Amino acid sequence: MVGVAPAIANAVFHATGRRLRSLPMRAEHLLASAA
Repeated sequence: MVGVAPAIANAVFHATGRRLRSLPMRAEHLLASAA
């Protein structure tokens, strides 16, 4: 079981307060969720 993607998703959530629930995780998705 690979835990890299969930670890990165949690790090993004803790840093920004926004959850990325789709793969691939891209900066565009994070910026779109901020709007």
